[in-house]
Amino acid sequence: MTPELIREGRGLMKAANILIVGLAAVALSGCGMANVFSSKPGRTVEFVSGNTSSVLVDFGNSPAGELKYADAMAKDKCAIFGKSSAVLESLNPRGNDDRMRASYLCE
Repeated sequence: MTPELIREGRGLMKAANILIVGLAAVALSGCGMANVFSSKPGRTVEFVSGNTSSVLVDFGNSPAGELKYADAMAKDKCAIFGKSSAVLESLNPRGNDDRMRASYLCE
């Protein structure tokens, strides 16, 4: 191999490495930022458990307005048990991670 080809190969490898590292950085930082900038409502609502008389749902305090999506999920889960409504019984903070747990009675 000639010295010119070796230098050209090294230059291409350096450019490829920079591109790969840059793409990896973007991918990793994008994963963590997706929840911060997401404006999709209801994405923090999570079903915890349920039975014929009650349902538990966790949701984030932000974005604002997640409680109405938790209400809708609880009503849907109560409907599985043949109940027509879900009545909010209590709201409790879940640790230090900005989450709430809603307890509903199925009626």
